[in-house]
Parts: sequence; C-alpha cells; structure tokens
Amino acid sequence: MSRSINALFIVSFCFVSSVSAFAQKGKKAPTPVEPVPVASAPTLTPSATKKAPATTTPRSFEDSAEFAKTFKELYPLVKPKQSIKEIADQQYTRLSRGFTKVDMDSAQMYKMAMTNLDTNAGEKIIFDIYRKNLSAKELKGYLNFLKTAEGKKIVEVMPQLQRSQAEVNGYALKTLNTNLAPIRQKQNEMMKKEQPPRDSVKGPDGKMTLSPNPGMDPNRMRMRDSVMKARQEEMTKSSGGK
Repeated sequence: MSRSINALFIVSFCFVSSVSAFAQKGKKAPTPVEPVPVASAPTLTPSATKKAPATTTPRSFEDSAEFAKTFKELYPLVKPKQSIKEIADQQYTRLSRGFTKVDMDSAQMYKMAMTNLDTNAGEKIIFDIYRKNLSAKELKGYLNFLKTAEGKKIVEVMPQLQRSQAEVNGYALKTLNTNLAPIRQKQNEMMKKEQPPRDSVKGPDGKMTLSPNPGMDPNRMRMRDSVMKARQEEMTKSSGGK
C-alpha cells in the first residue's frame, strides 16, 4: 500500500514539473530594459568632501527687473544719513582707544582696520532686506507713500520711532529693578552681617584707608592701585590738567 502511494506521488510530481517547464518554454524571455541614466551628484571622497565649497543658488524673482528699477528710485529716500565710511571712522575712533598702549603706527593701524571695507555695502544690505520681504508691487506702493507729505514725515522721524522698542524694554527693566529693590537691599544687609567691618588704617601718604580684606593679596592690591593711578593720570592729562 505504501509503495503504491509513493509511486503515485512520484508520478504526480513529474507531471507537474513537465507542465511547468512547458509553460515556461512557451513564454518569450523578457527583453532587458536599459536603465534610464539619472543625473546624480558625483561621489566624493572624504578629502574631497572637506574641500568642496558650499555653494548657494541665489533666489530668483519674476519681478526682479521691476524691483531693481523701483529700488533705484526709492534708495535716495531711505538711505542712512551717514555713509559706510563715516560710520566706520566713528567706530574706529571708539575702538582705537583700547589700543593706546600698542606699539604700532596709527596710520598703519587705521589702514589695517579699513581693509576690505566696501563703501557701497549700505545700499547692498538694504536692497537684500527689502528684496526678501517685499515684492516689486509692494515696493512701488511704499515708494508712492514716501512721496506723500505723510511719507516724508515718517522718514524724517523714523530714528525716533525706531527707539520706541528700546523705550519699552527700558520701562520693563526699570519696573523690575524698582520692585526688586527691597530684596536687593535685604541681600546687601545680609552680606554686611556675614562680613565683619574693617578698621581704618593710615596709609603711606598719611590718609586713612580701609584695611585689606582677609585673604586678599597685598601685591594684587598694589597692582590695582598702580593701574588706577595711571588711568587717573591719563584722564588728568587728557582734560588739560583739570
């Protein structure tokens, strides 16, 4: 009985295999499809990846020509009163005060500070900001407004209007300081209690001064005194001895 079942199983298996082979033989082999070339970024080695510069494509606008034309008419109305060169000179005067002790020719230092200063940067910066936030149609509307009496008034008082945010910030800070004044005073009183009062001692010049804090380095105190004395002498000389 078992032999009959095995023989039947083998016959069935052979029949199925022959049918499958015949079906596969009747089908045509599929024509290989060539892959469509796809543009892809070139493979970069780690070293090439580090050296590859980051390039950004400038954003293009459909109304670029109209915008540039309108901005050229608008800029004389909104440009800063001071040029980039004048602003840089003022900033240099303020910054150069910290380099009074540097052994360097002042003309050479000024030339170094002004290196690569683009005197047309102001117009370029303002153009980019307007371009990012306004269309040519909106810029044209703004220009038409600035030509009116109200627009001219806005341009005239714009520096004062821009200080409004600073005034708001100052009000908030002043209110907080006023409300926290009692806590600050209490903290100062606690610090005075924790630190014992210092006795006055007579200095080398015969004047009474406070004794140094415990643990403070006397050499450091003398150094600070000499620095302060030198600064005071410089201020006296600059004020004409007054």
